[in-house]
Amino acid sequence: MARGTGRIRAGGLERDVVFVHAAAGPQDVIDAAYGEKYARYPSIVAGIVGTAVRDVTIQIVPADHA
Repeated sequence: MARGTGRIRAGGLERDVVFVHAAAGPQDVIDAAYGEKYARYPSIVAGIVGTAVRDVTIQIVPADHA
């Protein structure tokens, strides 16, 4: 995070990536959908949705698209 770059490995792929602050968007809608989908885990959901976590939410972008 300090450099703003990294490498992701998943599903047999490996890619260089750039970490950026997530753009403002429909966070309330996304939070609501997440809360509905995972309603059976309220203590977990409470810690990963809402305005308190938006400042630390990042977007992972392929380095060749940054």
